[in-house]
Amino acid sequence: MDATDFSLGAGVVLSVSFYLSGLPLWMPVRVTFIGPQGGPVSWITPENVPLLESDRSEATTRWMYPTVGGYRDWAWDGAQDEVGAWSVDIAFAGRIYTANYTLGSLAFRDLETVSLGTHLIHHQTPGSNIHYSDLVPTALIADLQEHLSDGARLLEQSIQIEPGTIPDVYLMGNRDLMGPVSSVTGIDLGFEDGYYTNSG
Repeated sequence: MDATDFSLGAGVVLSVSFYLSGLPLWMPVRVTFIGPQGGPVSWITPENVPLLESDRSEATTRWMYPTVGGYRDWAWDGAQDEVGAWSVDIAFAGRIYTANYTLGSLAFRDLETVSLGTHLIHHQTPGSNIHYSDLVPTALIADLQEHLSDGARLLEQSIQIEPGTIPDVYLMGNRDLMGPVSSVTGIDLGFEDGYYTNSG
């Protein structure tokens, strides 16, 4: 394992990727990730969207081919991956090789629990506040933190005007939790507010 960049903010970057070397040219390599529950998990793009097979089912295996130099690399971008024991099965030349690794929990410092219609975790980032429920993976909060500052910077460059403060962000694991939070904060949720749907 080696390097796809995942920013944790404040200039700290976590890098995770996989690579093989010494493969014969054009030898097909089949890669499958096995999650803590013991079954294959869906491949996720860097945008956190599942890859789909031609029948619209989620892809759990990818076929890859080495470069002219016998090298093959790939990144694993599952920001919502479950904490626990993982493995990756790499099949080529009629054999399967398994690499095991453990995915630990990402932790922030200086978090506080607040009550806004439900118990939420408050994470202060440079220029914004993020409130999230226990159902939201911490890795998504770290990723969002970087996207918020990048988005503000891009807006500033595009319109040549320094943007105002970034609004507070509230992340819930489901719509039921959003109702009480919207009442307490005075945010009127529309029909689609707060939804992001992963799809191929």
